[in-house]
Amino acid sequence: MQEMIDRFAGWAGLGFSILASALYGVRGLADLPFWLAAGAGLALLALYASRNATSIKASLGSRKTRLGANSVFLALAALAIASVTLAIVNNHNVSWDLTKGKVNTISDETERTMKNLGVEVQVYAFFDPSTGEQAACDALLKRVKAVNPGKFSYEFVNLNKKPLLAKQYSVRSYGTSVLVAGERSESIHGVDEEALVNALVKLGSSGSKSVYLVSGHGEAALGDNSPGGASELKKAFGNATFELKDLNLAMAGKIPADASALIIAGPRTDYLAPEVSLLRDWLAQGGRLILAADPRTRLPNLLKLADAAGVVLGNDITVDPIMRLFGSDPIAPLASTFDPSHPVTKDMRQGQQQLIFPLAQSVGLKDKLPEGSGGAVLATSNPTAWSYKGSGNRLPSKPGPGDKAGPVKLAAAVEGPGSVFKAGSPAGKNFRLVVYGTSKILANEGIALYNNQDLAVNSARWLADEEKRIAIAAKKEENQPLMLERSRMALMWWGLLLLPFAVLALGLGVLLRRRRAA
Repeated sequence: MQEMIDRFAGWAGLGFSILASALYGVRGLADLPFWLAAGAGLALLALYASRNATSIKASLGSRKTRLGANSVFLALAALAIASVTLAIVNNHNVSWDLTKGKVNTISDETERTMKNLGVEVQVYAFFDPSTGEQAACDALLKRVKAVNPGKFSYEFVNLNKKPLLAKQYSVRSYGTSVLVAGERSESIHGVDEEALVNALVKLGSSGSKSVYLVSGHGEAALGDNSPGGASELKKAFGNATFELKDLNLAMAGKIPADASALIIAGPRTDYLAPEVSLLRDWLAQGGRLILAADPRTRLPNLLKLADAAGVVLGNDITVDPIMRLFGSDPIAPLASTFDPSHPVTKDMRQGQQQLIFPLAQSVGLKDKLPEGSGGAVLATSNPTAWSYKGSGNRLPSKPGPGDKAGPVKLAAAVEGPGSVFKAGSPAGKNFRLVVYGTSKILANEGIALYNNQDLAVNSARWLADEEKRIAIAAKKEENQPLMLERSRMALMWWGLLLLPFAVLALGLGVLLRRRRAA
């Protein structure tokens, strides 16, 4: 009977010690359950040692005991490493993003928005805890909160347990998150970092600024869903808290007072003198304009505005034969070199961000800009590209005598005083002008390619004096990662923790069997 009690004390002490280690490893807390298990384990092991001190001392010198001690030591070391590692994971928000596009790392735009967050935001996330979607949302919100924990908090809400809260924010189904800042709220659906940061921007801003897309000369239209339309541009600007509106200069006869910027995207016919005069006067008063002009389109009146600002369009076609190696069109060159000093492209890095300019002409700056003006070439093609000056539709395989070798400049920006456009203009707000060598970069067929949307949105932010919001937007996730619930993660860690003890128990069983046989 006494022998059975001693054996029970030894095995029970070992079991409680394993339980204490597992509790700390899985939960990462040295709380009451941990100390109860640890205390019971130590007490039972101490009881076993005190009642078997003589036999333990005698067996320490044997070879079998030394081998068994080594096994015990290795098993305990494995348990200690696993427990400490899991505790660190549970108690510290540390992770490594090994995805190609860094889709599991918050974007520059999200980080900047959170650092500049001027209001306290509470997120109520209505998700079904039995699905992996809640785990994905928790991972995203945790990364976002880490940037500014003092002004961002969140909790997951069960629709069945808090129906009044769901009714208050008109939530009818799982998968909805409500961001609340004071009396204002914004709702988003699913797990989308871009939607989250857009909601944060809306909560922190006083309202949307208006940007007008000029129409009347065959430009891309807001309601057009075709490849050459601008419906996706309107959506992109809306997400960036810009309200993109239509403006027909000939019919309106004026530029609206609330216009933060204008966009002229790919006119097919030239502007009339009264329209150009409206644009000139507006720029002279500090107006802001994006001009996306396609090659081989006669626009002498309109391009006089760009020329006055010091921007020269080549009326050529940029060709990059190396694009064929990637299954792309040689007249859709890639740009991966950017001006790091200009606000629009300061966050774009060679090798990390890329732009694609379908059917583009070269865009350069004059050697001498107008007095008081400053300019920058925003994007430049690869060195393998060149400018085709010919008039035929069949592209040669290499540059001809009249062509210009690359790299080719594809976008530029200029800022200067209003006197550039109208002598005697009062000093005040500078004009700002961004020029692209193609309108297709803003059309539905091009806006979603690579970082084209970042270029368009950040150009508008610079024009609208919102430099603080210029950043690279979040990447879309290409592959769905395996998201496990906490209970399943705990089960996995239990398996890892108990594996060395299973080996230890097997070894002890073999050792005891041999001792009895001897």
